[in-house]
Amino acid sequence: MAISVFLSTVSDEFRSYRDLLVHDLTRQNVAVKVQEDFKDLGGDTLDKLDVYIAHCDAVVHLVGDMCGAAANETQQQALLAKHPDLPEKLPPLGQALKTGVCLPYTQWEAWLALYHGKPRMIAKAAVSALREPKYAPTDASSAVQAAHLVRLKAFHRYPGSEFGSAHELAKQIAYTAILDLLVDDSPTEITSPPRRLLIGGFAICALG
Repeated sequence: MAISVFLSTVSDEFRSYRDLLVHDLTRQNVAVKVQEDFKDLGGDTLDKLDVYIAHCDAVVHLVGDMCGAAANETQQQALLAKHPDLPEKLPPLGQALKTGVCLPYTQWEAWLALYHGKPRMIAKAAVSALREPKYAPTDASSAVQAAHLVRLKAFHRYPGSEFGSAHELAKQIAYTAILDLLVDDSPTEITSPPRRLLIGGFAICALG
């Protein structure tokens, strides 16, 4: 059975991480999607993200110092009309929305993964982590991301650990349920030899 993984990232900060993971995770029975796949289609991006995340198998959420574009009030109200129980199920998010905050799409991706009960990996970039040429955080964007982590913490969700490179991020994926999904979906040889999954240049062996 094919599985799908959603990568939640800000491209200007983590494009190389995203592209490497898309390359390494994608194969015959594994589809990997990113926010740009939906924004390029136009229309209500937030609703498209909601539909995809509701049906995907796992979400990898990278948190750095940039937050990317935000959904507008019309999109957020439409989503709340679609899921009226969302503020009740996710109180920290509900409190933020009451103040009129328009959340970045990447933050919505994390909350939608929680709302739909998807296996997820939340990873925070270390201060020393490599960034992209377009990396240009501001005091405002850093504050928005800090507030995001505070809300997640209030819901008892924390970054699994910090990553400083694609290799470190790959190792972190190796210790999550996401890798289990990928390995379980790999074809099993009759003799069941060890299977090797390459993520970001990091080879992971699994006995199947």
